[in-house]
Amino acid sequence: MKIAIDFDSVLSDTMISWVKRYNQRFGKSITKETHILKWEFWDDLDISDKIAFDIFDEVWTEWSKLPPTETNLKEKIENLSTYGQIDVVTEIKEKHILNVKYWLKEHGIPYNDLV
Repeated sequence: MKIAIDFDSVLSDTMISWVKRYNQRFGKSITKETHILKWEFWDDLDISDKIAFDIFDEVWTEWSKLPPTETNLKEKIENLSTYGQIDVVTEIKEKHILNVKYWLKEHGIPYNDLV
């Protein structure tokens, strides 16, 4: 059996870093919990898709600063892997795929394939 696990916001808490970067760039003080409520959350922030994805690009470039979504993530994924093959899925830009691999290795996340 294959088990697909998304990278962004399932393994890596990308939005914590995204919000921090947004606040720095625009002098705001939004929070993930109160402002990131749907996928196209940037519409509510009155910024374009391009700006939103430029910020994602910056965040993915600084992959080592992306925190895991929860404690003991390595152990949880290892436990899950006893039920099937772990595939990490992402829609990240091709130029950041290596960064995702570095992040997974740094956090000891076992996986069979990166899709």
